[in-house]
Amino acid sequence: MKRRTSGLEATADGMIKVSRPFFPQKDIEKIKEEVGAALSAGVVSDGSNIELLEEELSKYIGVDHVILVSSGTSALEVVMRFLGSGGKEVIIPTNTCVSAPHASILSGNRPVFTDIDAGSLCASVEDIKKNVSEKSVAAVPTHIAGLVSPEIVEIAEFCGNRGILCLEDCSHSLGAKAFGRNAGTFGDVSVFSFYPTKPITTGQGGAIATNDEKLAEHARMARNYGCRSRRGISEMISGNSLMNEINAILGRYQLRRLDEFIEKKNRIARYYIKHIDKMDHVSVTQKKFSGTHTYYKFLVTLDEGFDGVELRKIFREKYRIELGDLYYPPCHMIPSLIPYVDGGRKFPVADSVLRRVVCLPMHVCLTKQELNSVIEALEKEVG
Repeated sequence: MKRRTSGLEATADGMIKVSRPFFPQKDIEKIKEEVGAALSAGVVSDGSNIELLEEELSKYIGVDHVILVSSGTSALEVVMRFLGSGGKEVIIPTNTCVSAPHASILSGNRPVFTDIDAGSLCASVEDIKKNVSEKSVAAVPTHIAGLVSPEIVEIAEFCGNRGILCLEDCSHSLGAKAFGRNAGTFGDVSVFSFYPTKPITTGQGGAIATNDEKLAEHARMARNYGCRSRRGISEMISGNSLMNEINAILGRYQLRRLDEFIEKKNRIARYYIKHIDKMDHVSVTQKKFSGTHTYYKFLVTLDEGFDGVELRKIFREKYRIELGDLYYPPCHMIPSLIPYVDGGRKFPVADSVLRRVVCLPMHVCLTKQELNSVIEALEKEVG
């Protein structure tokens, strides 16, 4: 596929993608060698790279235990099962992937959706407090787009005082920092996703991170048919959500590049911000918050009267630029989840803001020419 050459209008040169994974060529060559060696040895599902990646992630995040699984969704499901069943309630922000509420339902519990803060697009501690009941067993603060939730310290403290599990959803935020700490170290347990668009990718994969020995032991068993070892005897009803050796090899190379990726994305973000600050009808979302942002997504909010859904269509068809959304429609509008929304519950911030939030292209492969094409198109359509 050729690079874009000049101008804003769509050409045959291809789409500017909103997100994509990146492996440097020298890493690709080394990965080929390691994958080839694993295949030649017949070590595909149970090799040393799985344990090595767990150790490296544990050190990077700053926790005692990391348990690798087959996806971020699997990570959520494993932790939700630790809560037990019986119709208990799990507090979840409405702007998140359906995997979190689905996991709570599959564990035999019920999601309770909260509204969000208009600035951070994360759930606030007040949002969570409003939805706590005697049935509450967990809250799932999500670090949106790579920003550590600005109220995560207060949320974790509130959960601790109420005796409910604080489960950090760090699917967007491996490498993010705030208050002198890493994402994934504030709550009782955290989950990460290594899907191809995430800060690092293993192809498909996820992880559970915790300092809780009992929860870690549960996770190791729950990912492996309830067995304490790979070929042990099952002691609990569970399925298979093990990561394989090939995925772990990819993850180890990606983790070594993570800080480099974050630095590059922050440079791209600064370039966007410099230009968007001059526009009249669009603003950079989450701009006022401090800490290390991973920029898994680069969010902008359109003024009232503009429609993000329509803008995404215009960018794709007119400019060959792919824009993303931030969980629109939100969970309380998703057909599979509407039955779990109490009839009188309102989500005024989510309803007002999320349709106007769009994600600009953000990945380390973007060229300055491509960034300028995005900026010029944005200025032309909403600036």
